[in-house]
Amino acid sequence: MKNDRTVMFYFPDTQHANSMRIIQDPTSQIRGFYFTKSRLNDVESLEYANNHAVYFLFSDSDESSVYVGQSVNGINRIKSHLREKDFWQFGILFVTDNNSFDKLSIDYLEYYFIQAFSKTQYSLENHDMRTVEPNVNVFNQSTLNSFASHIQFLLEALGVSFHA
Repeated sequence: MKNDRTVMFYFPDTQHANSMRIIQDPTSQIRGFYFTKSRLNDVESLEYANNHAVYFLFSDSDESSVYVGQSVNGINRIKSHLREKDFWQFGILFVTDNNSFDKLSIDYLEYYFIQAFSKTQYSLENHDMRTVEPNVNVFNQSTLNSFASHIQFLLEALGVSFHA
C-alpha cells in the first residue's frame, strides 16, 4: 500500500529561508510556523499566527530538549517566554487557518504532545507534565487525535523525530 503525502512550504523571507518557514498539507487547515528565536517578531505579522495554537520550543544543543505549550493567542504567548525560558533556539507553532482550535482542543493537544515527547530522546522543559488527560468526549477525541497525528507528521517533516 502506498503511504505518501504532500506538504507545501512557504518561505516569507528567501534571504533567510532556514530561519522561518510555513508548512501546510494542502488537504488540511492545520498550518505550522517554523522560526528561529531571532525571527519571533517577524512571525507575529504573518497571517493566522495569533490564532489558538499548540507550540513547541526546541533546544538543539548537546542534549535536545523541548517545551510544549498552548495558547489562545498564538505567537504572543511565545513572546512572553523570552523572559522566562532561555534554553530554546527554534520554535514551531501550529494553528488552524480557520481558527477551529478551541481551548479544549489546545489543552488536549498540549497533553497529547507532552506524553508523546516524554517517550522520545528529548528532555521536557515543562514544569507541569499534564499527567491527567483533559475530559474530551469520544466524538471530539477522534477529531483531536486526527489533529495530533497530522501535527506529528508535520513535525517529522520539519526534522523533529519521535523515535527514542
